[in-house]
Amino acid sequence: MSSCHARDLPNYNSLKRAKNGQILPLDFLVYINARTDWFSRLKRWAVGPYEHVAIYLGEAWGMPLKYESEGRGVSIKSLLTDTNLPVAVMRPRLTQEEADKVFVTIMDICSNPESYYDYAAVVKYCLPRILKEKFHIELPVYYKRDAYMICSEAAAEPFWRNIIPILKMDDVKAVMARFEIKRLGKQWQNVFELDVPMPSDFANSDKLQHITSGKLFVDVFPWEEK
Repeated sequence: MSSCHARDLPNYNSLKRAKNGQILPLDFLVYINARTDWFSRLKRWAVGPYEHVAIYLGEAWGMPLKYESEGRGVSIKSLLTDTNLPVAVMRPRLTQEEADKVFVTIMDICSNPESYYDYAAVVKYCLPRILKEKFHIELPVYYKRDAYMICSEAAAEPFWRNIIPILKMDDVKAVMARFEIKRLGKQWQNVFELDVPMPSDFANSDKLQHITSGKLFVDVFPWEEK
């Protein structure tokens, strides 16, 4: 992965020719939990209709690729395995320079051997946030980032490292505070409400453009240059 460079990303401005409904590189794919079993219904009650988030990277050797954190950790995988899964496509508003930086940062994160999936964060940060939002129970915890990442952290991290706000909870100062929280202390958490991001934050963000929703490779297709 470390051999990839910004030049591997197609010219971001030229991608504006894509038709509505086509996925572009660096689009967020927010996976919709549409299943009807009891556990899926419980998840929808707890965290909303969105259960996972990944970033579409484009094609390599004719294969559409995604970047995500799942299972063993952060990695780049084939998007074809998600055929028929429903997603909401959310597009960041990026300049060419920002797109290049985000792409290179994704490669750096994937090259880090410590970029494991953060199972502990589900208990340490996600559960307290659910308790706060559902029952107004405030627990004495505050969010701190590290090399381990759940899916939503991995999706946000390449943008945060380049000081690009993408979520409602973000502004430039809040993004910078995520890098300073350990040194500056809990008061920054109180000022900027630094919660762990979750998939629903991407689907509901006013800093991202909702392009379309539908099943991958049925209603929603990656962009192809003709």
